[in-house]
This record gives sequence, structure tokens and C-alpha cells, in this order.
Amino acid sequence: MEATCPQCGGLFESKTAHINRAAKIGAPLYCGRICAGLARRLKNPPTDEQRRAAKAAYDAKRRNGPKREALLAKKREYYYANHERISAALAEYRAAHMDRHIEYCRQPEYRAKKSVYDRKRRAEIQFGEFSEAALVLADIEREVAERASRYEIYSQNGTLNKAQQRRRAL
Repeated sequence: MEATCPQCGGLFESKTAHINRAAKIGAPLYCGRICAGLARRLKNPPTDEQRRAAKAAYDAKRRNGPKREALLAKKREYYYANHERISAALAEYRAAHMDRHIEYCRQPEYRAKKSVYDRKRRAEIQFGEFSEAALVLADIEREVAERASRYEIYSQNGTLNKAQQRRRAL
């Protein structure tokens, strides 16, 4: 018996039993494997950005959902079971990319950014909540030192003609 393919619209020969079974369950009957595969595809497939956004939303929901503790325990168990292998792989990766990293660290933009970051970090460690005040004070001291002459600095510190002062003190 002849049937019409819903995908390509062509006529094809099929057994009456196949046609009747498809009609009974409400399933389409295709002329071949290719048309059946094409019909299964989505008409408007999501873009890569849409797929990534959907996956990110799913992951965030799963990580913060009711199975959060179970997931963390599973990850922890996997890490401890494979710690040596993971550490070796990480060391190998770092060794392979070390040259590129060194070149990156030598860039003037990186060095300037890192200098500012390190200065701020050290102030936070040393002075805690007063770190901003310490940074301002350090800036002021540096500015004063730049503007002051050597003579002024020595006289303020009491190191001007130090040797003569010692001789006179005796």
C-alpha cells in the first residue's frame, strides 16, 4: 500500500500492517531512515549562548538545591580518592604553560596592576580596617620624601655631620 511521507512529502510503499499500526498509535510513518532522522531534529535549535545560559542556570539550581550536601560530599570523596593523580596532572599542566605565564608576568601592564594589588593587600594584612589610612599616610610620606632635599632629611633625622657630632660629644 502507498503512504505519504510527512517529512519530504513523497510517496512510498509500505505494508498495510505498518500503516495501520502507525495510525492506531498516532505516530508518523516515514519513507526511510533519513526522513525519520530529519523529522526528529528541532525546527529552531537553540544557539550556543542559549544552551550555555540554560546549563548555567541548571547547574546553579542543582548546586544550591536540596542535594547540595550530597554533591559536595561526592566531590570531596572523589578528590581525596584521586588527589595524587589530580595533583600530578595540575603540575604537568603548570610546567607545560610556565613559559607563557612568565611572559605574561613580565608585561608592564601586569606589573603595574600587580604592584597596586600587592600594596593594598599588604596594607590589609598589616593594618586591617585601617589599611586605607595607612596607604594615604604612605603616599604622603613618599611625597614629602620626594620634595625634601638630602640636607633636610639628614637634619630632621639627626644624621647631618654625624661623625662630627660624635667627636664633639666626647
